[in-house]
Amino acid sequence: MMTGNPNFPTPTPTLASFNTAINTLETRYDNSLDGGKVKKQQMYTALKIVNDMMGELAAYVQAECNNDNLIILSSGFDVKKTAEPVGPLTAPANMRAKQGSVSGTLSFRWTPVKNALGYIFEYTENPIGITPLIKIEGVTKANQIVDGLTKGKEYWGRAAAIGVAGITNMSDPAVAMVI
Repeated sequence: MMTGNPNFPTPTPTLASFNTAINTLETRYDNSLDGGKVKKQQMYTALKIVNDMMGELAAYVQAECNNDNLIILSSGFDVKKTAEPVGPLTAPANMRAKQGSVSGTLSFRWTPVKNALGYIFEYTENPIGITPLIKIEGVTKANQIVDGLTKGKEYWGRAAAIGVAGITNMSDPAVAMVI
């Protein structure tokens, strides 16, 4: 749709060279169907050339369109959806604690928070709100294994989600006794 399009008078690369690259790719693809390694590599090389040229054409369209979606669409390229801010996240929910698979450990899990970049996890052998809390930052999944715990003691754990807009409130705590 760029051929004859007045919005794109001098595409780079030229449409003729792009069409030649596509024809070369089609020929190399057909030749590669017999399974020869050399012919397959020639096909992959032609594919890389077409992909690189497509990227150059996309950059040309972007530079010429003046941020006008109709002009972009007239080129045959799609318009990328504009990113929208995520906004504040909700605190992790459904916090639960259970015995870990190894003696002296507890496994804390919670429902993942959509769009969370990570979590802060805190635990203590005292009820939440009474210090000292042990904080673990950089948790990337909605679970945390805590080891080195004292058998026969209860431990409380809670988590907060980290998002682009900041850190959420802490989850409700979960408690389990180490056996």
